[in-house]
This record gives sequence, C-alpha cells and structure tokens, in this order.
Amino acid sequence: KYVAGTTGMHVKVRFRLIVFRPFAQEVLTGVVLDSDKDGIQISLGFFQDIYVPRENMPNTWEFNEEENAWVWNYEGNPYTIDQDEKVNVRVEEIEYDSSRRMDSASDQGGPAMRVLASMSADGGLGC
Repeated sequence: KYVAGTTGMHVKVRFRLIVFRPFAQEVLTGVVLDSDKDGIQISLGFFQDIYVPRENMPNTWEFNEEENAWVWNYEGNPYTIDQDEKVNVRVEEIEYDSSRRMDSASDQGGPAMRVLASMSADGGLGC
C-alpha cells in the first residue's frame, strides 16, 4: 500500500521466526568445525560461533600439532577428536557485540553473538 505524500510503502508480510538463545549451563550437541592449539570451534549446523577455549577442556586432552586435532587420553588410550566429530559442550558464557547488526551483510569484525563453552565438566561432555 502506497502512503501518499511520502516515499514510504506499507507491505503486509507473513513469516516464521526462530530464535536461538542458549542459556548458561545448557548442554548442546554439535560437531567439531575447526581445531587449533587454542581451542575448538563447534557448529550446530545453523550456528557456528561456539568456541571451547583450551582452559575449558579436560586436563587429559592435548593438542596434536601433526594432526591439527585434540587428543583425549583415556586410561592410556589416545582418541583423536576429529573434524565433524559429534561432541557435547556446556554453555559457560554468551558474548554479544552490540556494535554489529544481526542483519549486516558485511563480514567485518567478529560475530554478533559468540558462545563460550566447556568440555571439562563431568556428565558426558566431550565426545
């Protein structure tokens, strides 16, 4: 509908909206997107900005430079945490960058929302 005397237009739309907002201590299941010596990036498929820093990992995990992957040493047996491996993480903190708009098409700076997670707690976290 055109609004007379202005450059505005009113348009009736129908849409569905899904909101993702995890809460602290929530356990999420995702896959390993990337690993480096500082931590692991996790993807849920629709959201890739979940990061597990080194200090939030179990003490029995160490980074293997040759494989570029984290290795879990369980009772003397090494298990490599490969890319695309399914893992459970616990949400520790959610960071928002209010200077970035969620609908921004440009990719300058970091994400608008970043989840810092942990794998070092008990209860089946990790792989």
